[in-house]
Amino acid sequence: DRIAQVRLVATDPHIGETTGSESMPLPLAAALKANYHQYFEHILIAHWPGENTLSYGDKKLPRRGQYIEEDVIDMLSLNMIKGSRTALHDPHSIIVSRSTAETIFGNDDPINKILKINNETDATVTGVYEDLPANGRFGEVTYFAPFELMKISNPWVKESETNWNNSSFIIYVQVKDNIAMESADAGIKDLYYKDGPK
Repeated sequence: DRIAQVRLVATDPHIGETTGSESMPLPLAAALKANYHQYFEHILIAHWPGENTLSYGDKKLPRRGQYIEEDVIDMLSLNMIKGSRTALHDPHSIIVSRSTAETIFGNDDPINKILKINNETDATVTGVYEDLPANGRFGEVTYFAPFELMKISNPWVKESETNWNNSSFIIYVQVKDNIAMESADAGIKDLYYKDGPK
């Protein structure tokens, strides 16, 4: 598995105590993409997976989903049953797992149907993927929507693009095949000190 979640680790020089967090500020992702891309096949910004309500007509279903950048399809090698590997390119798109598609739409073709997320945000179904293994990192996620849609729907996300103090996000990376995990880890070790807030 060459996919990892970026973690910020700091040691207090006075007491030698080390603390870490997987909650990241958006500017850190921008720095990774600009200055450390040589280590990674993909660097994706995401928000934490969460329980949301997907609505279609009279149906309202609680589903666990995630806002994430569009290359998640390639990073996770999703088996797309319907739609292409660029299915999340449109900011107002959504891809759903096979089981979610069957629960919501039955035997109807879900492509181009419009779902409402939390009764607020419209998203057009552009793809259906085979359910992910339940015991995997993304096993509970039943749909993916573009991170761009979250940004459009929530002004605070857009404002966070330059805010190093808002650590509300996740950064996933996929290390290139010819790079050892340890080399990538060592390569970005001082990222916060070199590229962080001055």
